[in-house]
Amino acid sequence: MFGFYKRAQAETNVQLQLEQITQELQERFGPLSRLLWQDPYLLGYAHIVIGALLKDQNPGNVSQELVGMQLNRRLAAFTGLEPQYFVHGIDALIRENNASFTKGSDDGALWFLLVTGRGRPSDSRVAEAMALSKDSARLYELAKDEHMPPMASAAAHVYERDLISRVQSILKEAA
Repeated sequence: MFGFYKRAQAETNVQLQLEQITQELQERFGPLSRLLWQDPYLLGYAHIVIGALLKDQNPGNVSQELVGMQLNRRLAAFTGLEPQYFVHGIDALIRENNASFTKGSDDGALWFLLVTGRGRPSDSRVAEAMALSKDSARLYELAKDEHMPPMASAAAHVYERDLISRVQSILKEAA
């Protein structure tokens, strides 16, 4: 019985984190169409980030089936798409070895590692992100007069470079 409450709390925590992302996207771009999330890159990014957040928040003994159900619910709430879309659409993209979906998944996984502080500087992608974000970290520190940890700076840089720029390019193409 206690496990149910822990799983519910985990899903609520992830929902709150996703609401922050949604709010930021809407502040920058206005209301977002559900069609935006049919892009394989964005779907891969959202799939891996939401899945990783759920695994991180859930107690260790939660079955994969329960995490999968949570994942489908959170993806549906985040994107506005029907849960069945994920069951069939994501499986098809994985089977096809869709390059855009794979790139989105890889970029989402990198952001997750940086945001949670689990990225290892010995990992070349983490080291590259940290090196590229040094200038923006310095600018932040000068403007705010507070220190920005390298992982946080790298996470912000990767988020802008990957997710925000992809949304921006899709919306520009649609206009």
